[in-house]
Amino acid sequence: MGKYIKNLYSRDKDVFFAFNKVGNLNQQHLNQLGLSNSRIKNYCREGYLKKVEYKIKGSKENGIAYKLTDKGKEIGTSKFGLTLYAQNTSVRHNMDLADKYIKLSENERMTVLNEREVRELVQAKIVNLEQVQDRDRYQEMLEQGRLSMPDIIYTTEQNVTIAYETITNNYGENEIQAKIETCEFLKTEYQFNKI
Repeated sequence: MGKYIKNLYSRDKDVFFAFNKVGNLNQQHLNQLGLSNSRIKNYCREGYLKKVEYKIKGSKENGIAYKLTDKGKEIGTSKFGLTLYAQNTSVRHNMDLADKYIKLSENERMTVLNEREVRELVQAKIVNLEQVQDRDRYQEMLEQGRLSMPDIIYTTEQNVTIAYETITNNYGENEIQAKIETCEFLKTEYQFNKI
């Protein structure tokens, strides 16, 4: 390991897993996942994390969040087998996802798939459709953008699969409809949160 982080523990795995799913976390999120402020500082000193600023809606002040660096992603991959990291979208958008993620139970968190993982799931389900007509129709919908992946999906303690999407003012009606189409294809319930 490095100069400041000698060992990785289960709480570290939880942190890397969270970054993999939602992209950005703030200090409160990291604390809730079990990292002390000094450990967060050491993650930064090791070059695993980088601070990023973002606009807080309705405030003149900026918020501070963290994102994994390439070195941090390499550690996540080599130590915890993580791949397909969440895409870097707006930090403010990711803060809403992080808030949702932190509210999930530990069991629910372990079921979370990020947008890139959902895309792979959808592609696999399309390939496995029995009817060629259905395969062709859904593949065409995917290629034309009429299927759009939700930010995350997870399974609740009651065994209900939920798709969660953070919506900004940039989302048009067609994009929202494409996300609903994907949820219907996956047979998931969906929750949209407008920020």
